[in-house]
Amino acid sequence: TQEAELLKEWLTTDFTMSPQLLPSQKKGAISLVLDESFLSDKPESYSIDAGWKGIEIKANSREGILHGVQSLRQIIRQDNNHFVVQRGTITDYPEYPWRAFMLDEARYFKGKETVLRLLDEMALLKMNRFHWHLTNDQGWRIEINKYPKLTEIGAFRDSSEINHFHSNVFDGKPHGGFYTQDEIREIVSFAAVRGITIVPEISMPGHASAAIAAYPWLGTSGKQIDVPTYFGVHTNLFNVADERVMEFFSDVMDELIALFPGDVIHIGGDEVKYEDWKASRAVQAYMREHGL
Repeated sequence: TQEAELLKEWLTTDFTMSPQLLPSQKKGAISLVLDESFLSDKPESYSIDAGWKGIEIKANSREGILHGVQSLRQIIRQDNNHFVVQRGTITDYPEYPWRAFMLDEARYFKGKETVLRLLDEMALLKMNRFHWHLTNDQGWRIEINKYPKLTEIGAFRDSSEINHFHSNVFDGKPHGGFYTQDEIREIVSFAAVRGITIVPEISMPGHASAAIAAYPWLGTSGKQIDVPTYFGVHTNLFNVADERVMEFFSDVMDELIALFPGDVIHIGGDEVKYEDWKASRAVQAYMREHGL
């Protein structure tokens, strides 16, 4: 199973052991037991029973098995040339079903290897939701096949503001990067094996500057802009009165849904300044027509 393979990998990398998988035998030095009746009212629960004859990790779900494996990693100690686990029983389950970490890559792109390392650290801490902020004013970080300029243009900026918000001091260094859909699939799979669901965030209707830089018709003003180099809240807004923009949202969501199997996609909705909409005759007419 994947859980046994992960246990083997971690025992090897953490402790330089050389464990062997024995799937056809009923009992090994460490046994993983999936029992749906075990603490059935406690999702993700597990127990570790460490005795003279070996160690048994029991859980009612694969997530529970993973948590037990992580706890075992944390209690192994080295005594001279031996690896030791204190005899006893641990029974454990999470207090909260949603245990999340958010990474904002719209401002600064990190790259696949950093994300994979982060997911491993999350798994060690039994965290189960990775909130992945992939678009904002300063960058669009995910390949969308129907709109290639989102990453060709929107994923790169000429410089970055430094020191603090509104410092008006810039590093003069181009910055950019994005994830291909193949990379997204690899990362989603890597996370799922470790019991982590990814929640992608695509900001709308504000924080739209990078997308508008790629496709000016997405913006309310229709003006060509560059991907911003300064931080803080920008005034560029998607033109929600334009049917093409609503079709754009739908197209982007279709590709996201195909990539991310979790049941939540975050669409932002925050920090909208209304100047563009107030100045737009089309948006004002749309508001009157729909009683908004």
